Amino acid sequence: VYTGLISSNTFGNLIFTSFQLNSDVDFASNSSASTSSGNFRRFDCDADAGNLTKAWSTLYEGIETANLFIEGIEGSPLYDAEDPDLEIAQMLGEAKIIRAIYYHELIWMFGDVPFSFNSTKTSKVNIYPIIDRLEIIDKLIADIKGIADKMQLSSEATVERPNRQMAYAMIARLAMTAGGYTLRPDGDTFGKMERMSGDRYKEYYKIARDAANEVINGSMAGTHSLSKDYWRVFYDECNFIVDNRDDVIFEIPFAKNSSGDIGYINGVTMKNYDGETATHNFGKADAGKAALNAFYRFMFDEKDARRDYINQLFYYDATATTNLARCSSGYTVNNGKWSKLWNQGGLGSRTEGSTGINYPYMRYTDVLLMFAEAENELNDGPTGEAMAALEQVRTRAFRSTDA
Repeated sequence: VYTGLISSNTFGNLIFTSFQLNSDVDFASNSSASTSSGNFRRFDCDADAGNLTKAWSTLYEGIETANLFIEGIEGSPLYDAEDPDLEIAQMLGEAKIIRAIYYHELIWMFGDVPFSFNSTKTSKVNIYPIIDRLEIIDKLIADIKGIADKMQLSSEATVERPNRQMAYAMIARLAMTAGGYTLRPDGDTFGKMERMSGDRYKEYYKIARDAANEVINGSMAGTHSLSKDYWRVFYDECNFIVDNRDDVIFEIPFAKNSSGDIGYINGVTMKNYDGETATHNFGKADAGKAALNAFYRFMFDEKDARRDYINQLFYYDATATTNLARCSSGYTVNNGKWSKLWNQGGLGSRTEGSTGINYPYMRYTDVLLMFAEAENELNDGPTGEAMAALEQVRTRAFRSTDA
């Protein structure tokens, strides 16, 4: 069930390189005047572009595997839905949450998509019907709600597996996606950004707020915090240190020298020459594939501790010589949130991708900000609870300053 998450066609690479579209944060420059079928970042692509097909196929393969696994558990004489074995319930919850992640990525990228909770083994139809995205989200939320309280807390297990906090956080994310604006078909145009009419969207904001609040102030209160400095969260991931009680709620578990390009496609660029071995022990990092808009740096307060860790203005050549002119095109800078340089001792002079550095799919920061946004929307303005949640994030960002 996890295989689709760590595939190079999804979170192993493509979601960060091909499908992070140019914005006021993510950016990739292109010197070619002509377009190509897979130029997603320039919004020039074909419906059957290669990387699009790879991602689509891998996400549905993940759903099929999850469906088979869930059917296997729920159809087993060892499973009692009313009083399930805790280990079996935990595994069932993991599969349901990961299945929701796959569907959420499909909805995020394509809108209304084929949907079924039945595997091809049990499905009564050969072709899954295309279902409205809101109906899919409703089913996913109900599905996770049914298993959430039977799952382990992150402190009892590990944040490398979906846990009870992740269940409620995923409910909040799905609800925020449903309640927000999405691109919908609009005749012969490229579509129109719309949100459901009337106040119905607030029903989803309430679901999001209540789910997030359960993690922050409810039965799971105090299990996560922002006690570490901002940079330390990502430094620890670069050194394969798993912390069950700080910012990270669920991180996708990659394997060193086997999967995942975190730190290779982002972080500080480290070059080699025509495939020659670098003279340092950190290997190559092709961080331009997931770069930042150079102007993003100017959106930060000068005292914000996050600014200089995220916006890296330098790179290293193969001799480990520092170069300060990272903005060769004038538009991009390195995304320094993860870096192979942060790994103590280095991953090896011949290494490139497959770093094994985990990706935090859900953080306590996400939960705090979803709660603040939903609380603000539901009350037509900020409340004390919303400001308190936001303040936790800002306090960490300015902890070492007098701001």
